[in-house]
Amino acid sequence: MTTFYHCPLPPEPFVGRQRELNHIVRELPSTPVTLLAGVGGIGKTALALAAAARAAEELDRIPIFVPCQSGWAAGAFLRAIHAELSRLGEESFGPFLSDPALSLADRATHLAGLLDRGGFLLVADDGGAVEPRDFRTLVGVLLDRLQRGRVIVTSRRRLKLRSDSGRSPLANLYAGFHPAY
Repeated sequence: MTTFYHCPLPPEPFVGRQRELNHIVRELPSTPVTLLAGVGGIGKTALALAAAARAAEELDRIPIFVPCQSGWAAGAFLRAIHAELSRLGEESFGPFLSDPALSLADRATHLAGLLDRGGFLLVADDGGAVEPRDFRTLVGVLLDRLQRGRVIVTSRRRLKLRSDSGRSPLANLYAGFHPAY
């Protein structure tokens, strides 16, 4: 049985998006960031939580959930992640996530180290609500740095995300959840 730490339980039973769910879980080991985007109410969060549950069972990941707030800058988002990781007893890099003296790229590098070390799967619900420039920087660093940790981002708007090295997230689910291969 998967333990969800301060994370909503996935819908039980999960129906209607099995193809997409299988695709996400199959690609997760090789994809550091997965983006699920579309209009409100089509099941992005339910799909992300179902994928997190499967990843916990099949890929030995620990899911954590951060509901993003409209207008957040990256600092607020990182403080929310720090709070969730603190609840799990993961404190070693935590202060670095909240340190405004560090650049956003440095804080994102510390986040990647935390997610990797713990084998965490971060579900960033409505990541599109975070200030876009900050979020692009944060995700760009995670795309380049994550080795073991993984991130699933839900968003009501299509996000153009890319790392400095040109790596893109698995941006496979838009509007009607039709994979873009």
